[in-house]
Amino acid sequence: MGDVMTETVKKYFTVGNTILLLGILVSQVRWQTKVDSRLQMLESHAYDKVVHMPLKEKYDVFVPRVEIDSRLSNIEYAIKELSSDIKKNFDN
Repeated sequence: MGDVMTETVKKYFTVGNTILLLGILVSQVRWQTKVDSRLQMLESHAYDKVVHMPLKEKYDVFVPRVEIDSRLSNIEYAIKELSSDIKKNFDN
């Protein structure tokens, strides 16, 4: 039984097959390391807060507070004028 087994192993594990298997193994390892490095780059990009900033933080950074305050005061003034005009029309 052992003699048949060694003959089978000798038949399939030749030098050419061993080199072929090693070549496939090396190419697979290279491919896997390339995929892993790309995945790390993608994850670092996804967690980057500068590029993917939440909307509230974008408002805080890109819209100056002075502009917001002036717009809010203009809106408040316009609402007061409208309410006074409405009261005048309903009082008459």
